[in-house]
Amino acid sequence: MTKIYHEEKGDEILISAQGHTDSRVCNAVSVLLDTLAIRLHEVSKNTHREAHSGYLYLRAKGRFVRPAYDTIMCGIRQLAEQYPKDIELIEGCPIFDKEN
Repeated sequence: MTKIYHEEKGDEILISAQGHTDSRVCNAVSVLLDTLAIRLHEVSKNTHREAHSGYLYLRAKGRFVRPAYDTIMCGIRQLAEQYPKDIELIEGCPIFDKEN
């Protein structure tokens, strides 16, 4: 099971993904989140990414982060609907509150 926490506050977004699942689904999630990380790095100088096996933390702030985030979340939501046993999508990120 992959758990994906996500939250947006104004011009700031945060995503935290944890866990592994079926390789096809896991690969799809990885491609979407890596694409988001690349795009956010292109449009915002205020981007932080931490990743290792089974974990991704991505946070970005700036006026151009929402379009990229919204597009990728569309794909993530679609995957979560298709594979509910593999992906749990959770609105809100406990880490967001701890850092503010």
